[in-house]
Amino acid sequence: MEKSDILNIPGIGPKKKDLFHSLGIEEVKDFLYYFPNSFKNCSSVTKVCDLIDSKPSTVRVKVQKAIAKRSKSGKSYLIVHCFDPTGELEIVFFNSRYIFKRIKEGTIYLFYGKASSKYSRTQMVNPEFVNPEELGRILPVYKNLPGLSQKDFRKCVSFALKKSKAPVELLPERIIRSRKFESQLKTLKSMHFPLNSREYKTAIEKLVYMEFFMLQMTILIMKKTRLLNTSVSAMKPFSPQNDESVKMLPFQLTGSQLKVISSLSVLLHSKNCPKILLQGDVGTGKTLIAFMAAIQSHLSGYQTAIMAPTELLAEQHYNTFKQLFGKSGMKVELLTANSESKSKIKERLKNGKCHLVIGTHAIIQEDVTFYNLGLIITDERHRFGVEQHDSLVKKGSSPQIIVMSATPIPRTISEIIFGDMEILRLTEKPNKPLKPVKTFLSVGERERQAMYEHMSSEMLSGRQVFYVCPRIDDEDDSIASVEGTFKHFSGSIFPSFNISALHGRLPQAEKNRIMKAFRNGQIDMIVSTTVIEVGIDVPNATIMAIDSFERFGLAQIHQLRGRVGRGTHDSFCYLATDKKDESTMEKASILKKCSDGFEIAKEDMKIRGPGHVFSLKQHGFPEFKLADMLKHYNTLIKVQRDIETVYGDSLENLDIS
Repeated sequence: MEKSDILNIPGIGPKKKDLFHSLGIEEVKDFLYYFPNSFKNCSSVTKVCDLIDSKPSTVRVKVQKAIAKRSKSGKSYLIVHCFDPTGELEIVFFNSRYIFKRIKEGTIYLFYGKASSKYSRTQMVNPEFVNPEELGRILPVYKNLPGLSQKDFRKCVSFALKKSKAPVELLPERIIRSRKFESQLKTLKSMHFPLNSREYKTAIEKLVYMEFFMLQMTILIMKKTRLLNTSVSAMKPFSPQNDESVKMLPFQLTGSQLKVISSLSVLLHSKNCPKILLQGDVGTGKTLIAFMAAIQSHLSGYQTAIMAPTELLAEQHYNTFKQLFGKSGMKVELLTANSESKSKIKERLKNGKCHLVIGTHAIIQEDVTFYNLGLIITDERHRFGVEQHDSLVKKGSSPQIIVMSATPIPRTISEIIFGDMEILRLTEKPNKPLKPVKTFLSVGERERQAMYEHMSSEMLSGRQVFYVCPRIDDEDDSIASVEGTFKHFSGSIFPSFNISALHGRLPQAEKNRIMKAFRNGQIDMIVSTTVIEVGIDVPNATIMAIDSFERFGLAQIHQLRGRVGRGTHDSFCYLATDKKDESTMEKASILKKCSDGFEIAKEDMKIRGPGHVFSLKQHGFPEFKLADMLKHYNTLIKVQRDIETVYGDSLENLDIS
């Protein structure tokens, strides 16, 4: 359809045009994709004796008597006694003065509404009047604004459908035939004016499929464009079985780690490798894989930069590398805002005498230059801005990029969110003699006191505690806060223990000081926000208590729970709350019985939806009109399979011209 002004529709003037514009309807064709949010089914008349509770129905009844009444609060309402040949119906109208004049005794009317059985009589409350010309039809009901009627919408949509001869088909003919989809015009007609529920369902199926198809194709085009236009630093093949430094490791690699290292080696060997996403739940060994990639980069003559979100995590990575691969011959440096001899470190990076640098934002400063940067590894990249990340990329000559993420995202969803990246997943945890974290629900004051006693007992035994709150300040008493909890704990609950408060408003140096003291055992408990979600290893911490836990997503709680259970002592996670509603109890039940991050992420999707769990908007994807990744998950799988059948894995058949 050519571009056509809304004013071309009979009966639509400037005022209504402005109202339609506020709903995002700019021209006539936009009405085609402004879908109804419900329907008014006037396709048949239901006998009074056949009315079913809560099911919308159309009835034809004669008014026997209409009685105006007033409630105790002074509000007026109208009781209308009606009947048809099969039974009697009582209709109640509230807050509708105009109806008093409209209802005439002895007159037959058509009403549309939900019936209910009350005190042995059948009743409808505030039903809609049905015009005789509407009878026999299923009518769309649109989300509208004051000043626009449903009649306006139906008239405009009908006009748009009449003027639209043949909307462009966005799906390949091969897919339309194999899936037996209707034409686009027929589909749109069925979306607005279906003859029956089956026809509407068929239309929905095609349009949901189309939304997923267009998204997947956009991702594939991005991927092919990257492959055609990118030439990165190709590295020599790497085999962990033959590398001397790997042989010296004090433990065996898991089958999953060996598989990922092998796949990663092949990818890094390619000149057209896309960005790589290294996924793995807490404790699967992502950092070790990053170190292996750095070794491969070094053996290929390149430098590597590992960028961590916090100074303490960077320091932890540095010490771990020195411990595991100190004899590998690689020269490694730690570069943070507080590093000593920064000028010497920068000089070694510039002349190539430093093979691996591990650090924070200090790495991206303008005066930091590399001799031959070939690999960049970022830990939890979402904590860095895009500009910061890109400035590090510019320091090399087309370096390869690996992003590590502990967020457990189901594969089908991750292929959408990170569609232009190659995804590698660690699925096994090393067989360490670690005990699983025991999870408990703490509801109400009695159970909270028992939790406090356990925390005190652990700290008296020399262990440490994390206590997480959703807020910093204590403006709302119903939600746990860091400031309020810290005052309460320090003043009366745990006065003899060393407790510190930690949150994002503190200066970075102060946050580093607190975490370093906690790691070194000088602090017994940290009361914190989720700033410790991506944190350092503290094997001596044995309790993670999360207050007002219902305020967090399941996946986030799982990340927090992963902060404990890293030593040889029994570890515990408390889910504290004062709420007993069904959704809160359901969350607790899932966390108590499940410790697998990917399963928890799936449950989180069911509760909050993929958009909230995985921040789809943050990744640049628009909201769907109809499609829902969870509700229409099977359709999403069909789309991915169909695209693979039509275009293949190689993308050679994909036309991006």
